[in-house]
Amino acid sequence: MSQIASLDGIFATPIHAIIDADYTAAKRAAEYIRDFGFTTCNPENPTENKLGTLKETAFVYETIGNDGKPEKRLVKIPTLSLIPLPLLHVDYADFDFAVRIVDSTNDQLNATLVPQQNNSSTNPNSPHLEANINVKMKVVQSDIPAGISNLLALMGSNTSNVALDKIELRDPLLKCSDKKSGSTYLRLTDSYGKPIKNALVKATYDEDNGIFLKHNHKLWENDCSMLTDDKGEIHYHIRCDDDTEKSGMVYEIKFSHNDITSTIQQIYVE
Repeated sequence: MSQIASLDGIFATPIHAIIDADYTAAKRAAEYIRDFGFTTCNPENPTENKLGTLKETAFVYETIGNDGKPEKRLVKIPTLSLIPLPLLHVDYADFDFAVRIVDSTNDQLNATLVPQQNNSSTNPNSPHLEANINVKMKVVQSDIPAGISNLLALMGSNTSNVALDKIELRDPLLKCSDKKSGSTYLRLTDSYGKPIKNALVKATYDEDNGIFLKHNHKLWENDCSMLTDDKGEIHYHIRCDDDTEKSGMVYEIKFSHNDITSTIQQIYVE
């Protein structure tokens, strides 16, 4: 392979390499922000120029509310705001190499890289393997672009700390049997104690225990949801199958809203 190239090509190649390195770093940073900060808007086309929905990290903790009672609160923080951003760029690059002009054609100088005089590892049999370019490069953290700064400020405003909704049971422990069904209701309220109407509440229980849960004369099946009424309430009936071996047993039904707020209904089998 010929070691001869145009002089301007020899000088331009390392500059192009630095530009490509900066481009690659910026591209990777953009991919990092997209992958860690957002859900894919179109799973069938992940390269589509849309970030999608902001990812959030959520956790629940318990504190004392204004009424002096224990209160659960939900904290949501944009995930991207918790992760350091890899915004890097090449601060400077110092190339030190020697060239030899070979000839000129059509107003173009042709040259070749030659070993530097202080290179003690010169191999006369393999000049193309000689270390004839010394490079010093410094990579530093970039200043945050205005767009990223605005994004981080927006994410800061999206951090929330709110009290959870509550599911209140009229009868936390309900007695029932095959001959007698228990009738009761639950109420869904917000953090201010106001009823939440037309909201879904899911019931989760083991159907093998012989529990029959009904709402508005319809079977309320396991892992299914019902809507609260204008008072934020759901009235329901609970019946157990006629099995004397289950007498004295206590079973549970979990009622939940938005997979975060939940409470347990206990069923005592008479």
